[in-house]
Amino acid sequence: MISPENLVGRSGSNFPPHTAALSGLFAAHYKGNMDYLKKLQLAGPFWSWSKNPQNFYVPTPFNCLVKNDTIENLISWYKDSEATEGEWLPSVVDKFDKGSWIAIRHWKQITLENQQQCQRIKVTSSPWKYTPHLHPRLREDERRVDEDLARGSLFLENAVQLNPDAILLG
Repeated sequence: MISPENLVGRSGSNFPPHTAALSGLFAAHYKGNMDYLKKLQLAGPFWSWSKNPQNFYVPTPFNCLVKNDTIENLISWYKDSEATEGEWLPSVVDKFDKGSWIAIRHWKQITLENQQQCQRIKVTSSPWKYTPHLHPRLREDERRVDEDLARGSLFLENAVQLNPDAILLG
């Protein structure tokens, strides 16, 4: 039996959209009106809990190795003056979590000098989840489901469900 859970292929899943995509949406909405576009400055997207929007969340830096929602190691690129090639130190061979977020109040604590303190910083996962919906074929002239099931095609929609206590910032 075909269901959304056993279909493979989430290559188009990217949420929240990148800053460039958000800028493009605003530019398209204002249709080249430079009064608005000159003032447009986007950084993000970021998210926050609605009860504390000042402490918003940013992506965890790639040099922070995260396991069990905590920064376990902080790596850096090292090359001494006589070496021809550099290396990432400390050398760690393990699997680490991806796609975590860190509160902005902890951002300034992530330095090599604070290596021990960094290892106590908690990170969190995204406050949204993907919910796939399986549909029959879409109509070619509209974005509606085609009721003609004789064509035999399926359409997989990946919706995003945001935690009701979270807000997106851009």
